[in-house]
Amino acid sequence: VSVMSSIGLSSDTPEITPGSNSTKLLLDRAFELIKNRGQRSWSVGLSVADITNSILTNKMKAHSISTLAQGWGGIGAEVFFSLPCIMGANGSTRLAGVSLGQEQDSKLRESVASLSNLMSQLQM
Repeated sequence: VSVMSSIGLSSDTPEITPGSNSTKLLLDRAFELIKNRGQRSWSVGLSVADITNSILTNKMKAHSISTLAQGWGGIGAEVFFSLPCIMGANGSTRLAGVSLGQEQDSKLRESVASLSNLMSQLQM
């Protein structure tokens, strides 16, 4: 379930809506990276460099990072997802505001249930 956007931030929490132009641009870019398989190592390296730059220069910029999702969007289970987070000198300071469509929300809840079930089977 894609919930990230290529947004610039001010002091306000951004609102990311399903079907928005910025969401479409992000998904198109992601699919383009996947198509160019030989370039995956570059995309990972550039992502790490961008996140590191945001932290070291306290940019307070949104990045899709793996984070504890418990409490976000009504998620009660202790699961980790790649979600849009604001990154700065103190690390991940808050989750960016995201509005999910009904289908996205349903898929997210299915993922939470699946991960929770797997974790309980692994006794973690």
